[in-house]
Amino acid sequence: MASLSELEGSCTIFEAANQAWSVTYTPNRGRAVFAGRLINRGEPVLVERATLRAPATSCAATLAEFAASPERLVHMLEALATLQPQALEEVSGELRAAAEEELAQALETAASAEVQLLYWKWRTNGFEEGVFVRASMMNHSCRPNLWVNVADGTIQLRARRQIELGTLSALDQ
Repeated sequence: MASLSELEGSCTIFEAANQAWSVTYTPNRGRAVFAGRLINRGEPVLVERATLRAPATSCAATLAEFAASPERLVHMLEALATLQPQALEEVSGELRAAAEEELAQALETAASAEVQLLYWKWRTNGFEEGVFVRASMMNHSCRPNLWVNVADGTIQLRARRQIELGTLSALDQ
């Protein structure tokens, strides 16, 4: 359960339609997901279609398609605007250099800054079948309280156990 001092000065960024959870900014944790009410074991918490539907194994081919269509690339970056990283400068230099080389080989040309940013948003927030904006806002835990099921471009999150009001919601991915 989040302590009162953790939530002091916090603000809600997004709330689920069923009020099961909300994305809240807290001074101590940054952006985090909290249960908005008691959630029973097995209850669906989120069902979401992929914003960017493509398995990680087809990353190079998908990025090549976006590189060939600047309008489509800009549209996708707008759809993923709330996700980290916000700018390439947020990615460490070593990781960025390795990815630039990998992307240049895959695309057979240097990747634009926009294509690189899409790549990092995908790498940072992707699941097996793509990027799910709301699901990617969930926190990571070694003792998660949500089950994850991804199939046919849809992600489903269900409560592994009862989740109390105000508890941090977390995945194991």
